[in-house]
Amino acid sequence: MSLPVLRPVLCLRSKSHSSDGWFVVSRRGYLIPKKERQLVDSTGGSAVYGEVMPEGIQSIMQRMNLEKNDVFIDLGSGLGRSVIQIGLNQPEVRSIGIELSATRHEQAAWALDTVQSCHGLPVTNISLTLGDITTCSLEGGTHFMLCSTAFSASGCRMIAERLAATSTFKLLVTSRQLPPNPYLRKVGDFPCAYSWNLGGQAHVYAHHDLTKAPASCLSQFLSRDGLYWLPHDREWHLPIVAEEDKLA
Repeated sequence: MSLPVLRPVLCLRSKSHSSDGWFVVSRRGYLIPKKERQLVDSTGGSAVYGEVMPEGIQSIMQRMNLEKNDVFIDLGSGLGRSVIQIGLNQPEVRSIGIELSATRHEQAAWALDTVQSCHGLPVTNISLTLGDITTCSLEGGTHFMLCSTAFSASGCRMIAERLAATSTFKLLVTSRQLPPNPYLRKVGDFPCAYSWNLGGQAHVYAHHDLTKAPASCLSQFLSRDGLYWLPHDREWHLPIVAEEDKLA
């Protein structure tokens, strides 16, 4: 299946990673106050900052197969670069960031305002929320991203459980494989560039019960020779047929 052709990337880059194209420089945000670090760490997350590089976000957009009326949510959106890049490149998709650090949320809001006020780009489909991803409502979100590299195993399992209970959930992309859990099933992976590893991998999860996952999302990962193949114990087994946007 061919990947969608995207318009030239619009992204946020720091000066240290600047290259051809348009960029906005965040003022600060990598270092946050001690109280904020303690707050983030207490949730099972990590205050250590890292992010998906712009070329990695392009890969994620292609692999997620985002469509009109889908809602992308970055769980721990940091300086907001991923949220803003996806929102600018796919205006038909709502792009939402949830961040617990007030300092980083402030910088993300500044970047979003700069995009609108200084560059005149439309941002009505982009929103940034100061909140806790372990407690705030995730309903309405369809496609989620979690930079889980420094997250605790318990924190990852909690997120997996919350997403499985979210009625609108379709896919989750993570920077590290989730620990074993009964909530989400890994359906694939693909190359993805991160600030700490330009040659990294992204991992894709759907609901453990694949009948609850739209076939249009899984087709990127589970289709072979015109059929959908059900993964089981890291192997490929019986083919299944897609019917009315669900696996049967």
